[in-house]
Amino acid sequence: MLRPFYQPYALAFLIPWLILGVLWYRRRERRWVLIPLTLGLGIITTINIPVASIALLATLERSYVEEIPTNLQADAIVVLGGFARYVPGYEHGVMTTDTLHRCIHAVEIYRRSGITPIVVTGGDAGPTKTRPVSGVMADYLQHYGISSEDLILETRSQNTFENARECKALLDPLRKHRILLVTSATHMNRSVETFRNHGFEVIAAPCHFLSRDHLDFEDFLPQPRAPREFMMAAHEWVGLLWYRLRG
Repeated sequence: MLRPFYQPYALAFLIPWLILGVLWYRRRERRWVLIPLTLGLGIITTINIPVASIALLATLERSYVEEIPTNLQADAIVVLGGFARYVPGYEHGVMTTDTLHRCIHAVEIYRRSGITPIVVTGGDAGPTKTRPVSGVMADYLQHYGISSEDLILETRSQNTFENARECKALLDPLRKHRILLVTSATHMNRSVETFRNHGFEVIAAPCHFLSRDHLDFEDFLPQPRAPREFMMAAHEWVGLLWYRLRG
């Protein structure tokens, strides 16, 4: 039961709390000086506890289910890109986890529906900016049997708003307005609103869900993955509010 408390990451938070508790106990005067320290440590600890990030992620993901959509009647599949890393020895580049999940999901949807074209989006978002993310994604999709003739690469966008704008420029001439949109579940709300604002009829096809219903004891203790997931969810909420404000 006590083993999780002995993990270095958990100890890095437990020890400051013990020290702060001793200070609160021993300090009889001017305790108010401890309030900012307590609030600051409380905020940092909350960000590093998985249950907080899981709860925040759930506010973004709860509208969707982790399965292939039953409605596969669409004019095109649009797969939003994230990032890719260029590793020496890897000819085609290495996608980050969220981008990889989106490509896997797109392959499965294509195999079940046969919908074409498949638009892969994303400009030079990798660290070296030597190749569009959409190019790395297209290589993966072709490796799993999708013909290059069924792919459209959008290579200019750098964010979700530009994804939608550039896809509209590509698909409008083809008269394809009903799309099956593939992206991470946390990113789906912002993506759906943005694409609809650009005139698309959108069927959401989310993947890579990070929230969950079942919690373990360790989810209430600081974990290294928690701050990354918390900041990811916070980024989506800030982005969603910003997009709504700008219309």
